[in-house]
Amino acid sequence: MKEKLISLFTEHKFLNIDEIKEYIKDDKAILEEALSSLINEHLIYKNKKGNYGLLESFNYYLGTVELKKKGYGFFKSDKLDRDVFIPMLDLDNALDGDTVIVWINPSLTGDKYEGKVVKVVKHNNDLICRVEHKFHHFDNKVLKCDMYPDVKIEVDDFKDASIGDLVSVKVKDVDLIKKNTIYVDIVNLIGNESDSDIDLKALIYKYGLVDYFKKEVCDNVEEVRLKYEKDKNSIKRRYVDRDIITIDGADALDLDDAVSAKRLDNGNYFLGVYIADVSYFVEKDSYIDKEALSRGTSVYIIDKVVPMLPETLSNDLCSLNENTSKFVMALEMEVDKYGHVIDSDIFEAVIKTKYRMTYDNVQVLIDYLKSSDKENFERMDVVNKYASILDMIQDMKDLSSILTNMKKKRGSLDFDIPEAKFITNDEGKILDVVAREANLATKIIEDFMICANETVAEMVAGMSLPFIYRIHDKPVSLKIARFKKVLSNTKYSLRRSKNDLSAYEIQDLLASLDKDDIVVKENILKMMAKAKYASYNIGHFGLASKCYTHFTSPIRRYPDLLVHRLIRKYILNSEEFYQNYSDVEMKKLIEDIDRIADISTNAEINANNCEFEADDMKKAEYMEGRIGEVFDAKIVSIISSGFFVVLENTIEGLVSIKDLKDDRYYYSEEKGYLIGTRYNRIYKIGDKLKVVCTYANKQDREINFIPQSLYLKNKSNVVKYKRK
Repeated sequence: MKEKLISLFTEHKFLNIDEIKEYIKDDKAILEEALSSLINEHLIYKNKKGNYGLLESFNYYLGTVELKKKGYGFFKSDKLDRDVFIPMLDLDNALDGDTVIVWINPSLTGDKYEGKVVKVVKHNNDLICRVEHKFHHFDNKVLKCDMYPDVKIEVDDFKDASIGDLVSVKVKDVDLIKKNTIYVDIVNLIGNESDSDIDLKALIYKYGLVDYFKKEVCDNVEEVRLKYEKDKNSIKRRYVDRDIITIDGADALDLDDAVSAKRLDNGNYFLGVYIADVSYFVEKDSYIDKEALSRGTSVYIIDKVVPMLPETLSNDLCSLNENTSKFVMALEMEVDKYGHVIDSDIFEAVIKTKYRMTYDNVQVLIDYLKSSDKENFERMDVVNKYASILDMIQDMKDLSSILTNMKKKRGSLDFDIPEAKFITNDEGKILDVVAREANLATKIIEDFMICANETVAEMVAGMSLPFIYRIHDKPVSLKIARFKKVLSNTKYSLRRSKNDLSAYEIQDLLASLDKDDIVVKENILKMMAKAKYASYNIGHFGLASKCYTHFTSPIRRYPDLLVHRLIRKYILNSEEFYQNYSDVEMKKLIEDIDRIADISTNAEINANNCEFEADDMKKAEYMEGRIGEVFDAKIVSIISSGFFVVLENTIEGLVSIKDLKDDRYYYSEEKGYLIGTRYNRIYKIGDKLKVVCTYANKQDREINFIPQSLYLKNKSNVVKYKRK
């Protein structure tokens, strides 16, 4: 019903209840319940005249707000093509990271979007506060928050927190308008501000993440471990006797997928994907399960991990460690020469992985297989160690190529944007930041996991039973228009100038880009919708997949664990399922999947935001030691107050228009340029230039640059550019 209503409001902007009934002829009570539910979920709105419509039809948008220390904020929503400026007086009681509903002023949507917070839906993040001496009262303590230096933080109980400690607090109430006060409870003592890793710890708690497990969860894990040790030899499972390997990063401890491949006599390929059977160990509604769902995903922050499951499970019982018997959910497929899965079988199994391979070592084997001078190959130590699987690596490489070509033909998008890799010492200090480049070994695993995820999704979709899908919608028209304006200022173009974009058009554009040109790629990503979890299927635009799910990482993602349970219910225990099948059970299951999909999507967004902020913080920390150094850069985006550049090592920073003293610049919304009014000098997206780092602060996560030519002219006044 909800999907029908959303589809209806997409076609018709405003409808009253009688008009809705004409289109959807269903029980009135069910219809009104669905409408009420959609209003509560902030997907639709009902105005005073009794008209219903999508939230955005009334210029209301749901999203998150990002506050700046100067007092104003920016609102972000997937429904908009850019961020929305929120003046200080229009923020209501919103805090940084809160989910809010904003009204966009329709008269201010030309050069600048401006909005007003009309409702705080949820205070999302914990605040991080410092315990300080109360002014003139050294025996008393107060809380101070760097994000809100002028706001009173009211707390009833300091618990065991001492002066200099950092604490995470949960927001109880906010009254910034009348009393300029945030009311909080202390949740956790993070540590003292003098601790070496306190910055990452504070970030973890800021996002409501927990880096420890409660006693009842740990006790539950021990019960599971003892039961497994007692029962493992008596449990009957198919033993898979073939060469199976894991391929992961060198520092990975939670190994949840293993693979095997072989070319068959008929020219097709055998592909085996073996996934840790977490659902065997984690019983639904157990303490472990409830904790895993509340976390939703593991979070990887620089050199730290906040795991979804306790280490006894994630790194031991469930992890597919080398040459150790492990329980898995096995998916074995036959793939034809066109990349289509023509046969598949899924079953509970026991495996022993032959080798714990790293991406680098697999790449060495691939390089050896391609080498024309094998006798003088440099890394023969690796080749000799893994000689017994060389043929399998060749078959994996060939199969991966087939799968890649198949996905390309159907319109799948491959961005291949380098990520930052942080080189740290034993104390966690950042020594260097480099671009992490994917190799062919990572591509092999990516192709195999996508193939497995699609195969499982298609298996269940054909049964028309409740399921959780990974969906990705096509870009919205506003973002497409914004992207086309950016593209018009580059040397690239699209085949057609329609109001929408097909995956094939984006694919052709990606193929036309210069190898080192990430600017257009990043702007394409900004245009794309965000993938999410849902109980309904609309396909996956980015993968050009009609049906997709997440099956391959149950150690670190909760939806994968749910998929395993549904496979066991529908396929492995199908006879029992159909004997107990009922409409009531199906309705409850759909509601459960909807709930888990929402929790998992929000957990993923929260984890990504935390990881991005950690990266930005550590990049700024690294650049604090590089003030005055020169870097090659490229302009990636332009705003009215300046432009952002990216360095070869992925670090981004702002060049402020205030520091461009060689001309008087203004931002042309039409062209997307910064244009000088005196000498007609231009800065545009994609321009390459040398810049000097003039300011970096890890607390603000801010990095500033200035063009080298302008820096040299003011070299005698370097302090000016540090703007501390």
